[in-house]
This record gives sequence, C-alpha cells and structure tokens, in this order.
Amino acid sequence: MNIAFQAFLLILFYLPGALFILGLTGRIFSDDDVPLVFGSISSNAGLALAAAAIIHLIGALVVTALPNGLHAQIGASTFFDLVSSDTKAPAYQKAQNIIENSLGCEATYFLFAAVLSFGVGYGLYRLQDRLQLDRKFPSLRFKPHWHYVLSASGPAAQNQVVLVDFLVDVSGTAVLYTGLLNEYTFDKETKQLDTLFLTDTLRSVWDITSAVGKDPVSLPVGLFCLKFEEVKNFTVTYISRQNIQGTQPNQTAPLLPQGTSATQGSTTGNTPGP
Repeated sequence: MNIAFQAFLLILFYLPGALFILGLTGRIFSDDDVPLVFGSISSNAGLALAAAAIIHLIGALVVTALPNGLHAQIGASTFFDLVSSDTKAPAYQKAQNIIENSLGCEATYFLFAAVLSFGVGYGLYRLQDRLQLDRKFPSLRFKPHWHYVLSASGPAAQNQVVLVDFLVDVSGTAVLYTGLLNEYTFDKETKQLDTLFLTDTLRSVWDITSAVGKDPVSLPVGLFCLKFEEVKNFTVTYISRQNIQGTQPNQTAPLLPQGTSATQGSTTGNTPGP
C-alpha cells in the first residue's frame, strides 16, 4: 500500500458526502430544460466534505455499537491511521494488516454509506419539491431565479396559467406581445433565460412618447417564440384557468429577481437590452 492507496481512501471518505449533495439538489434526475444553479465548485466541494464528515461520524457511532470483532475491523481509528500515518510507521502497518484481513467489511461499510447518503439526500429533495419549500427558503433554491418567477406556485398552481406582456424594441418601434406562457428554455452554458414560447399571442404597437398603443392584433400562429435578450420590459400575471377571460389575477409573484417590482397579482421588471 502507498500514497495512491491513501488517496483512494480519501476519495472513499468524500464519496458519501458528494452523493448526498447530488441527491439533495436533484442533479442526477434534473430536467435538462431547467438547469441547476448551486454555488461554485469550491463551495459544493466544501459542502460535500462537511456532509461526508457528518455521515462518517454517524457511521462511527453506529460501528461502536457492533460486536467487538466487527468494531475492530471497520473502526474509525484504523481508517485514520491509514490516511494520516507514514507508510513505514507501526500504526500504519497495524492498520494495513487489519484492512487486508477485513476488506469485505470495509467495502460493505463504504457501499452502505454511499447508497444510504444518496437515498437520504434524494428523499429530502423530493420532500422539498413536493412541499415547495424552495419557494419559502432561499437556501433550498437550486434552479435559476427566473424559473420561480415564470411558474405559478402554491396549492392552486395546477389551476393557474401565466399571462405575460413583453415589450420589445423592433427597429426603434415599441412592440408589446401579450400571451399565455407555454414554455421557456435556458441557455445550457450561461444558464440564463433564453427563449419564451407564447400561445394566444396578441401584438400591439405603442408610441412611447404619448403612451398610446394601437389596437392589438392576434398573431396567426399556434406558438410564438421570443428571445428573452430582446425584451426591454415585462409583466407576469398569474390567472385562474376558470377566469382567463378578463378577470382579475389572483396571485402575486412569489419571488422577484433583483430590479423588479410587483403590482397586485403581477410582476413587472426591466431586462437588459440585447
């Protein structure tokens, strides 16, 4: 056994924490259309390392309750001696002999720790997703901020639609597009909002100076696509499906990105130009 083996043991130590974080954020089973945004690589590694330490601490407490034979085979002190001692030190030689005679126990422990860590993490992810805890607690938001703004939430979310107004500058002319938000996509590299898809879209031209707009015209398309980078201003309104025909919206936007403001039942905001 050498330094490479010690590095391998450190990876085994880190693995349960990394799997717990993967499960907790839903990264493995995430929808590609809504990317995950969860800190930097260094912060993720730090969280995984902290999680691994807690997991192995719990594991050490469990191991101490095992019969003496098994306790000696997979005890924390044996692992510590292997990764911290010089390969020629007596403590290392003793730990090496224990490991060589109990590879099955060690493998079972690390396999069990890895599977259980991921299972617990993913279980917590499903729980917060079901209870929509990410909309209440910022620390649990692993998706881009625009995802929360552009999707209805709460018990009535399934019976709501999202009505949007996007103001676009077309060759110096202010054009307002109004429609029901059908879908939206994110850029895979930047993870920023990329394309919006509207149905039942109306188009109206506005005179910014007089704030007067022409009568809206219904676009003869089933699905209207718009690049978010072209949007100058916007509003988002949540409306009950039963009251789509002109009634007042019934929910205020739950989350607002920096630089936006809310009116009764809607979100308004500015976006950077293209």
